[in-house]
Amino acid sequence: MWSPLLLCLLVGIASADQHAWKTGQEYTYQVRGRTLAALHQVADQYTGIALKAQLKCQPKGSDALSCNIQRPQVAEIHAQLPGGWDSPLPEKKTNYQKFELSEKPFEISSRMA
Repeated sequence: MWSPLLLCLLVGIASADQHAWKTGQEYTYQVRGRTLAALHQVADQYTGIALKAQLKCQPKGSDALSCNIQRPQVAEIHAQLPGGWDSPLPEKKTNYQKFELSEKPFEISSRMA
């Protein structure tokens, strides 16, 4: 019973000194979001937008990241979502278009002020 807990504790202690980001490496994330509205008490018809993009980040030292957003896309949503707002979007009805958004790099800092 205690061995899995002890193993997790040892792994946590061993990795505490290591940084989460390796300098010189680029990390790529698929970012997705949605904003939906509905009168779900009446029907499961939702309307709104869905967004997707790639977020690329490179470490700049131990406390900062240089990131930029690439290939941002947006789609208007008008769909029946019987499972609620977090249901998968119907791919056949989700027509993503290029979204004009700055792809200039920005910095994320974890420094404490």
